[in-house]
Amino acid sequence: MNQFPVEIRVALSKKFPPGVSEVKFGAYLLRAIPSEIAEGGEAILRFNNNYSHAEGGGSHPEEEAINICRLLSLLLNARYRKVGFRLNHLDIPTEHEHKQYLQFLGQLDASNLENDIKLVLSLDEDLARQFLRASHTYSFALDFIPSDVTFAFFLLVVSVECLSSQDVVIPHSTLNPDRKKAERFVRFIETHLPNDVRGPDELNSALFKELLKTVYYSHRSGFVHGGKEVSSAAMMADMAGSSYFKHQVDGKETKTPGIGWFAGIARGALVGYLRSLTLSPESVDPQLIARLAFEKAGLRLKAKRPIEQHTTVTLYDIEYR
Repeated sequence: MNQFPVEIRVALSKKFPPGVSEVKFGAYLLRAIPSEIAEGGEAILRFNNNYSHAEGGGSHPEEEAINICRLLSLLLNARYRKVGFRLNHLDIPTEHEHKQYLQFLGQLDASNLENDIKLVLSLDEDLARQFLRASHTYSFALDFIPSDVTFAFFLLVVSVECLSSQDVVIPHSTLNPDRKKAERFVRFIETHLPNDVRGPDELNSALFKELLKTVYYSHRSGFVHGGKEVSSAAMMADMAGSSYFKHQVDGKETKTPGIGWFAGIARGALVGYLRSLTLSPESVDPQLIARLAFEKAGLRLKAKRPIEQHTTVTLYDIEYR
């Protein structure tokens, strides 16, 4: 099997700490590079593509790179934007820049990254797949803050539900996964949000539960089933530095949670769950993320004629109709 280098260049919403130019975690290396970006910085994520699917070979290194970036978005609480991609020294172009939100700026804290990636790589394959989906959805949600608060709330709820829906996380025998979705969502957050990130509002059990239910029923279900938009009060709450913003809706007092506040709650619970697990070194699978990445690209195709390994395959070589 031929190994080759994979590099993805990303703009980060946070800077590396002074004196730190690179962070190695698992088989991956994140290296800071000079940048003209005023807030945050740029970095290269590098690894060697050494995965080959057991049946017929093949890999999906770009998806693996993006999966790692999504994990970093969650684990480091930072936005990322793909600037460029290099596969075996071949450059591929970029995306547009998006707005920043203050809580995602500052310095990266990679002090737990090595242990975090080991925890991810030690997950059961089904749970690892769900955790990657949670990371994907979380990182995607950040792109819509503050441009589309309604969709950001929806995606953040989905990121939590990627785990709260799982029997191994909350036994289905205790809360039915179909009839008790909201209760599972609330329980997951209440259970796994670390105490050291809770303020007075999160420590107020009744208020915290009220805010979480508002997020689920009004912002998630209201959007899905009724196309209901989240009010601008969600951003007013963040501007005021509050978990919620009180206002009137149809003559009734309403507490609208802040989108930035809830992003912190969702991330805190997801990372809190991961770090609550006991690491078993012998269960760490270095190829886990690469294998899951290949699932997105792997297709079983019927060839019109024999094809030699490592030969480029075109539509003329396969039966696709």
